[in-house]
Amino acid sequence: MNSIDFMKKYSLIADSSSFHSVSKETQKCKFCKLEEPKTSFNNVTHVLPELLGSNNVIYQSECDNCNNIFSKYESHLAVFLRPYLTLNSIKGKKRVPKFQSRNDNKGTSTAINSQMEGKIEMYFNQYLDDFEIDKANKVIHVNFRKTPFKPRHIYKSIARIGISLLPETILPDYEHVCKWLKTNNDDLIDFIPLAFITMLNRKKFKHPFANLYKAKDLVIDNEILPDLTLVLGFANVVIQIFMPHPKDFDNIHSNNKNLCFNLFPGFVLDDVKNKLSIKISSVNLSSNEKICQNQKMSFSYEDLKRKI
Repeated sequence: MNSIDFMKKYSLIADSSSFHSVSKETQKCKFCKLEEPKTSFNNVTHVLPELLGSNNVIYQSECDNCNNIFSKYESHLAVFLRPYLTLNSIKGKKRVPKFQSRNDNKGTSTAINSQMEGKIEMYFNQYLDDFEIDKANKVIHVNFRKTPFKPRHIYKSIARIGISLLPETILPDYEHVCKWLKTNNDDLIDFIPLAFITMLNRKKFKHPFANLYKAKDLVIDNEILPDLTLVLGFANVVIQIFMPHPKDFDNIHSNNKNLCFNLFPGFVLDDVKNKLSIKISSVNLSSNEKICQNQKMSFSYEDLKRKI
C-alpha cells in the first residue's frame, strides 16, 4: 500500500461539489430501477449523509424504499463516526451529537457533549479509566467505548455514496453492486472491506465532500488496481474505501499479478507544513455481525484548551 503514485494512477471522475441530480420529470431509482407509480420519491435524499454535516447535495435518483434501507446503514455509520462528530461539533439534521459510551458494567459510563462553539463537556460515572493524563508528555487520552455496530453496514453506507456519484455511462458495470447494497447476498459481490482513515492536524472542512476516482489502467506491470475508489471528507477526517469490483474484474485477474492499493494522500489537504507525522489507519469492515469497538484518541494540552 502506498500513496506516492495515487494521482498518477487515478483520475477524478465525479465529486459532490459539481454533482447535478436528474430532474424530477425523469426520476428513476439508480438502485432498484423502479419509477413511479411502482415506487415513490417523497423523501429529500442527500448524496452525503447529513450526519456528516449540513450540505445541499440533493439526490433525485433514490426512491423512498431504497432510502429507508440506506438510512438503517447510516445509523451504524453514525455510531462508528460519533467520536469525530462530537469532538468537532458537527451538527447533523438537528444538533451536534452527544457521545455516550456503552455501559459495560452497571453504573459505568462516559458522556461527552460538544457545543456549537467548540466547547466540550466530559462526564465520567465511576469509570475514570476512560480518561488518562500523561503529564510527562502533556497528552490526554480518551477511550471511546462505542455502542455495537455492524462494520458491513458502514462499508455499504459509504459505497452507496460512490454509486450515487457514479456517471451513468459506467453504471452498467456496477449493477450488481446496486443490488448488493440492498441485500445480504454476498454471492453478488467481490469487495475490499477496508477503510483507510486520515485525521488532519489543523485543517477542518466547512462542509463534507466526496470524490470518486477511477483507475487510468487496471493492469500496470504485475499489479492490478481496483477500478474505483471513493474519498470522503468531513470535519478533520478523510476516509477512503475501494469500491466493489466491476463485473468483468475476474477476467483480468491472474495468479501472477498482485492487487495494489494506492492510498489517497489525505495529508496534502492539511494546513501542516511537516507531513511526516501523518498516519493513515485501516479498519476492517467485513463483518456482518454487530461488534463493540473501543477507540482511543489523544489530545495535547494545547489542542484540548481550544475546546474545553
